[in-house]
Amino acid sequence: MLKIFFSPRTVYRAAPVPSGTGLFFREPFVPDPVPCGADLTLKGLSLRSRSLVRPVFICVIIMNYKKVMAFVDGYNFYHSILEMIRSGPMANREDLKWVDLWMLMNAFIMPSKESLVGVHYFSAYATWKPEAMVRHRQYVRALQHVGVTVKMGSFKERQKKCRYCGSVWPERSEKGSDVNLAIELVNQAHHGNFDKALILTADTDLIPAIQMVRELHPTVAVHAVLPRQRYIAAHAMRGVCNGAIKLNETHLERSLLPAEIHLCDGGVITRPVRYSPPATLGRRF
Repeated sequence: MLKIFFSPRTVYRAAPVPSGTGLFFREPFVPDPVPCGADLTLKGLSLRSRSLVRPVFICVIIMNYKKVMAFVDGYNFYHSILEMIRSGPMANREDLKWVDLWMLMNAFIMPSKESLVGVHYFSAYATWKPEAMVRHRQYVRALQHVGVTVKMGSFKERQKKCRYCGSVWPERSEKGSDVNLAIELVNQAHHGNFDKALILTADTDLIPAIQMVRELHPTVAVHAVLPRQRYIAAHAMRGVCNGAIKLNETHLERSLLPAEIHLCDGGVITRPVRYSPPATLGRRF
């Protein structure tokens, strides 16, 4: 895998290249600003810029890094955040919902041995909640901008009826996310696109898919990333994985998206007002 270091700090991602060892070079690189989204070529390696930058030099090391891919059940994760901010030191911290999933999953790898090659996010829009859907769409656009692959499902509605009074009300359940995640996990493992998978969910419906991946690909490791308040109860999920990681509020706080994200076309994704940090933390964000 390709590891890239820039000075001053830049944000590039490189296409995968055949693994090897011993290649290292440093040279002046791109003296003029690079348009966001531009394709560049360095020593035959394809790079794509993600912001306007003026780097001074670039160091490229090609080594045998393990490829790590993350899979996030958005619906399950969102409700885990709600539980975290319900009480305690992070009570009412709505800003923790504006989390950069790429940065978050990077916190759970070993940089000296592993490289995060992809993050997949699975969720669905609550179409009957217009304001919430607008915020969710903004969030999805922000995730896509930082490199997260998004796959949306849908909600299914059915009528529930009280057997005592006869009252009827709609009940909605999210459909597709767990199935889409399971399919993508098996598909990516089949094509050898990762050596280790991080699965952010406590949904036991994914256990069969995890078992299949481990049986068909014994060299692949699967680790569960579990919110702290669901960690103990998720013993079945922990039992089928190679390992488990406890996610807490500090991980979220250190992995937030910026208030404004500037796009290649000149557009701007603005953090929803509801997700603004508390006034006492304003200077940090």
